Amino acid sequence: QEFFKKGGRKDAKKDFFGRVIGWKPEGIKEIRQTIAPYIIRRTKRDEYRGHPILDRLPPKLPTQNIMVEFNQAEKRAYRLLSKEILELIKLQMMSPLTRVLRCKQFTTLPRLVDFDSEGPKMRELEHILEQGKGENKFLIFSEFTDAVELISNKFALPFMTGDTKQNERQELIDEF
Repeated sequence: QEFFKKGGRKDAKKDFFGRVIGWKPEGIKEIRQTIAPYIIRRTKRDEYRGHPILDRLPPKLPTQNIMVEFNQAEKRAYRLLSKEILELIKLQMMSPLTRVLRCKQFTTLPRLVDFDSEGPKMRELEHILEQGKGENKFLIFSEFTDAVELISNKFALPFMTGDTKQNERQELIDEF
């Protein structure tokens, strides 16, 4: 963590705002070693229980983008949230990155910012799960662990986060 808190290494290439946009090769190696314990990554060539993972995967299905919209109350709440956040930024009481995070949380699941609504994504997810019940398996991803937990509770589904212990994680994967 100290590595990232300090803003990276001296060999990092930064843009005008000081954000890291590139690394020299030796920096990339150090980053990979630093974050390796926190990343689970499997490739098609990796093996699982003596068999290539690729052999165990179902055929790839086409992806489908589904557009959802807020209802009128959610639209009003989102506009209000945006206005409040802009005022806090003007008063230098909230950073722009925090603002973006709050808006993303609202669009993911309004309850994450204490608005009493499931939101359009949860309603659509409920519809999708109901349609595919019994014949399909689903993996649901979110960048917000609170959203994953709310989804898990609503639909009585197992879930895992970065805090899930390795042995529990493997049990969930095997069960799936």
